[in-house]
Amino acid sequence: MKNFHYEKSYELGFYISREDYEKYFSFIEGKCLEWFSNSVDSINLLHEKDRCILQISFNFPINFTINLNLDEQLKMTIRSCEKLSTEYVLNLVILFQYFTHQFVSSRREGNIILVYIPGLPITPMKEFSPVKKFLNALFTGSFTAFFFSFLLIGLLFFSFMGSLAPLGIIGFQTVLFLLSSRIISFIGDWQLSYDHGDVYIVSCRIPILQFTGLVKRKWTDIMSIKKEIYDASLRLGKSLSSKLISEKFREHGIICPETRIQVKHIRLYNLIKDLCEKYSIEVPRINVLNTIVPNAASSGPSLKFATLLVNSGLIYMLNEDEVKAVIGHELSHTVNRDPLVLFAMASCEYLLRVYVLQYLTWPLDLIYLLVSVSSLYFMAKFLEARADLEASYRLKSPSALVNALLKLSFPRTFYERSAFNRFLRWFSWNPHPPTYFRILRLEQIDISKKPKSFLLESIKDCLRGFVHSFI
Repeated sequence: MKNFHYEKSYELGFYISREDYEKYFSFIEGKCLEWFSNSVDSINLLHEKDRCILQISFNFPINFTINLNLDEQLKMTIRSCEKLSTEYVLNLVILFQYFTHQFVSSRREGNIILVYIPGLPITPMKEFSPVKKFLNALFTGSFTAFFFSFLLIGLLFFSFMGSLAPLGIIGFQTVLFLLSSRIISFIGDWQLSYDHGDVYIVSCRIPILQFTGLVKRKWTDIMSIKKEIYDASLRLGKSLSSKLISEKFREHGIICPETRIQVKHIRLYNLIKDLCEKYSIEVPRINVLNTIVPNAASSGPSLKFATLLVNSGLIYMLNEDEVKAVIGHELSHTVNRDPLVLFAMASCEYLLRVYVLQYLTWPLDLIYLLVSVSSLYFMAKFLEARADLEASYRLKSPSALVNALLKLSFPRTFYERSAFNRFLRWFSWNPHPPTYFRILRLEQIDISKKPKSFLLESIKDCLRGFVHSFI
């Protein structure tokens, strides 16, 4: 037996049901022989008590094994005789995410997700209304929607206010920023409190034809099932069971075996309260948005008026430690008043751009526009990198944020394996640095060596990452 000294584990963010273990094994075996034909020693399916492990042994670049633990969430463990490079390991993880994504996509299943917060109204998971969709993009998106929205609003202001339009636009933006906390609350479906702070998420995988039929009926049956499950369990103070859920679906003509049902329970309010103690701040207003889109965002002009918005899709996709890491990242933005900093930066850039562009002719005006806005987004990446760094040190767990980013950002990380694609991402109108860079950086953090300034360290790391992407 080989003597392994190096070990790293990752969660890939996919669920493989027990009846699919053999098919998954065959699929991965074929992919490994296709991609690593000259370096694979053996591929075995091991059974250990209640667990099933797919073990792949490699002999290049050094002897190492990959274990895919098929119990519940798919977990990948890499063991080697010598330390593998961080980037090599990351590429392996992303590649196996890609393989698993292909397999899961081929199963042709739909996923019904039911979200409950005991004591609060039963709300369907639904599409955003046009107003909520616009506000969500404006206040929790990548700021691209923010930029183009105010470009159009600017035309309206200029048509009525002439040369005073820029000041009018800034005034309008200021009002929206001051109201951002309330606007985010409006977007959410539930407001958490100490008494109503538990979130339950039920996931039911059914054949795609049944799922399509339910969608065509506009979820009417799903709301009936959801209410019946709640009335028979949580309303009475009982726990949710896969057996009860399966029975309620069967009563409505939907076959969903217990083996394809998952129930997740998270004490979200208490989790956020504990995190706020680590940041030495009061618990902000917490709203939950019932949508499958995995996201979290914080906004507000100050700590006192901050609101934290958590999508149910984030809780569904991540484990508890990963949820902590993502919310810790958002609390770092709140503590450092990053929404206010970004608003001030965007306002200054806008005023400078408006008053400079009037003296420039084509194509210099376009070049200046692209450079000034790209520079703003590049500087915003420093704040995002700081939030990653601060959350990792305060929670003492960079690996949790690594796993969260791997789950949330696939297939973006697969695209960013290419240095050229990462180089293009640095110039994107998005405040986040390339996810591939963020993960590599977090993997190299030494928790025992805290930097003097999270911001200065993040600026240096971003500049090094940018240079590394084209050298």
